[in-house]
Amino acid sequence: MDKDDVDEHIKRLMKLGFSCRAGDAGLSLIPVAGIESADVICPACELPSGNDEICRQCGVIIHKYLKQKEFDDQLKIQLKASQFSEEQMWASRSVKTK
Repeated sequence: MDKDDVDEHIKRLMKLGFSCRAGDAGLSLIPVAGIESADVICPACELPSGNDEICRQCGVIIHKYLKQKEFDDQLKIQLKASQFSEEQMWASRSVKTK
């Protein structure tokens, strides 16, 4: 693993509440006091939120964020499907006119 990859892994682990060091033997992890393993990880900022309603790190209302994300994902799927069917329609028309 190169230094940039190691630094990226350390950064991600620190976001999750670990104190990390890179050494000759690899990464060393030490849990930071005060962060419970049962803490909910916020889907927006990916930090421990403290509870399952409002993230104390970024202020996102978690259930609304998840509901909007689900809506956005479904919308993307529908848009891709409609674009694909439109492309097929135009492709079939060009075949018929030849």
